[in-house]
Amino acid sequence: MNNLLLSFATVFPMFLYMLVGVGVRKAKVLDQSAMKQVNTLVFKIFLPLSIFNNIYASEPGDVNPGPVMLYAVAFTLAIFALAWFVFARLEPSRERRGILIQNTFRSNFVLFGMPLSLLLLQGRGTGITEILIAVMIPLFNILAVVILQYYGEGKTNLSKVLRGIVTNPLIIAAVLGILAKAFELTIPTWLNGPFRSMGAVATPLALIVLGGQFNFRRTGDYIPQLVAGVSARLLIVPVLALGGAILLGFRGEVLIAYLALFASPVAVSSYTMAQQMGGDHELAGQLLVYTSVFCSFTLFVLIFLLKQFAFI
Repeated sequence: MNNLLLSFATVFPMFLYMLVGVGVRKAKVLDQSAMKQVNTLVFKIFLPLSIFNNIYASEPGDVNPGPVMLYAVAFTLAIFALAWFVFARLEPSRERRGILIQNTFRSNFVLFGMPLSLLLLQGRGTGITEILIAVMIPLFNILAVVILQYYGEGKTNLSKVLRGIVTNPLIIAAVLGILAKAFELTIPTWLNGPFRSMGAVATPLALIVLGGQFNFRRTGDYIPQLVAGVSARLLIVPVLALGGAILLGFRGEVLIAYLALFASPVAVSSYTMAQQMGGDHELAGQLLVYTSVFCSFTLFVLIFLLKQFAFI
């Protein structure tokens, strides 16, 4: 019973924030233009501060980040190749293939991963999650460009993509946090206080905005793709990733980081990138909506099972 309650307590806040976002949109408190502006504020200021704060205040303990990062990268590359092999044969539409492949390997690690780690660990030992962010966000972006470039109609400038990765506020924040932690820099109280206050805004506001951008139109046009995409993103990938990690002996905070990385819904930016590179952006938008909605239930089950068998 305790594990059931803990699973519910972990997942419900994220679901509630998204539900508030839906209510904000329905009540016309904010329109879509305002939602996008708030989203930009979150991703350029609040989330970077949250990442920096979590790394700076974290106590990873005896965890060696090398093997943790190696498994995450290796599994992502393997699932990328497997998804390409499968959907290239099962999906007849080229512009939908890239979207389904991207959906399979690219999770919303920042938006769902950090709050999930914080809730499960009560803020302790979350440093490994933020270190993974510095590695996985660039990898996700590079692989997304490769597959959408291959199957999409649009063209993109590789140097522009690489520049975007290097200047990504989330990656910069993660690197700065790692450096501050490594060199044991002391941040004065008058600066650390505002940093923490602004960073605390990130998760609730980001999830509220995500809920406010949900669009359930045109669902009927994509039933087979949605079933395949949601199943791959929320069931197949998490089971394979966590199963492999358990067999390799990963436990505790590392397994929680992998849960956040591999069991989260598809990344919000997948929709924007699909628009820019000529993929089926309507399908990308629907996958974003449905993986975000159903992940509340799949995460509940996964957390319960991992707790029940004392893996986390």
